[in-house]
Amino acid sequence: MKNISEYNLPRNTHEQRMAQDNCIFMCRVGSTMYGTYTEQSDDDITGVFVEDPIYCLGRERCDVVEFKTNSSSSGKRNQKGDMDYKFYSLTKFIELALHNNPNTLELLFAPDNCILYKTNIWDILLQNKDLFISLKSYHSFKGYAFSQMKRLGIKSGNSTGRKDLIDLYQYDPKMCSHTFRLYYECIQLLKENQITLPLNEKREILHIKQGGYPGKEGLEVLRSKALDLEKLCDKVYAESKLRHTPDHKAISSLQMDLLLRYWKDEGILELKGNIN
Repeated sequence: MKNISEYNLPRNTHEQRMAQDNCIFMCRVGSTMYGTYTEQSDDDITGVFVEDPIYCLGRERCDVVEFKTNSSSSGKRNQKGDMDYKFYSLTKFIELALHNNPNTLELLFAPDNCILYKTNIWDILLQNKDLFISLKSYHSFKGYAFSQMKRLGIKSGNSTGRKDLIDLYQYDPKMCSHTFRLYYECIQLLKENQITLPLNEKREILHIKQGGYPGKEGLEVLRSKALDLEKLCDKVYAESKLRHTPDHKAISSLQMDLLLRYWKDEGILELKGNIN
């Protein structure tokens, strides 16, 4: 496992330096983590860092720090060799996890072969992941999947830069594959309180991603399959033993403990002078 400094990321701003110097976790996400990597796939990296005290105790905020080889405003989709790094502050990560945000919750189940860097602070967070997982995941995962499916027929390219795929298949197969992945993750999470990555259904998801159901007829088949999965989500939700909502009180205590522990261990938090 490399040291974070070995990745030679830009250090042009204070926020970029802070995200790297205070990094507690970094892993490969996207197709690598889902088991759907192809020759055309880019490398998506997500990290979590502990923000300096001024960003928690003062009025300033630093929620996300990004490093991209292909700007989001370019209108072009990432290609093989492009790197897309996104670092969340610990405070922002916990906020998203409280809402059972799919992209955030997945990180709590990242397989070892995708983890590039981690510290004991991240290990402590993982030991408490059950505090976050709740029936809210049904609404967040299913809602995200439904919105993805609804956008499939939009001819503009869905702001993804994949208009060529839409012209070829009559819809965006990559976006469709995410729909199925989200449904499968939701079902397992509700049933087993965990997500196994890559999913057992990775071959099916990859087949969809690679355009295995072309044209309007293929899209109709996928819509029917997605509807069946949506109904299964509803059934599993009704039977799930997950807590209704995350344990906000315990998570609040955990967040304070992690922040203070990190600041103390790194010598970042030093109280000077007298406090009256």
